[in-house]
Amino acid sequence: MSKWSIQRLLQEHLEGYRQQYGMTLHQHKAAQSLMACRTARMGSHAQYCEAGHLQGVYYNSCHHRACPQCQALSRERWLVSRESMLLDSVHHHWIFTLPHQLNPLWQFNRDWFQDALFSVVSATLKQLTADPVYLGAKPAFLLALHSWGRKLDL
Repeated sequence: MSKWSIQRLLQEHLEGYRQQYGMTLHQHKAAQSLMACRTARMGSHAQYCEAGHLQGVYYNSCHHRACPQCQALSRERWLVSRESMLLDSVHHHWIFTLPHQLNPLWQFNRDWFQDALFSVVSATLKQLTADPVYLGAKPAFLLALHSWGRKLDL
């Protein structure tokens, strides 16, 4: 049995999914990038040793932010750099979730929704943590946008 991957899953089932549920242009472009990643469709490059002998030919990556094949190293580097910024203190992980009913509006107004979400979350955190009942402090926080839902559908 061969190894499953997101790429193989998309190659075998994307068309049926698209016919049944439809896809936005954003979703279609993402799926096409992931399916083409590290294949002949992306082109290739060769590596040579110092003596000029061919060491190997490698297919190029798609560099799509959702691609697990080519973004794993970037994601790991980002996490390491964020961890180096953390103070040796208690940390909390809070998640703010938009109601599912707003997804269609988000898909066509991404910039506005992203700015609004970050502004509201920032103001909420500052207001609550400044209150002596909760913390009575000025917090430092890192906001990250997870734009894929649990079903990878946003």
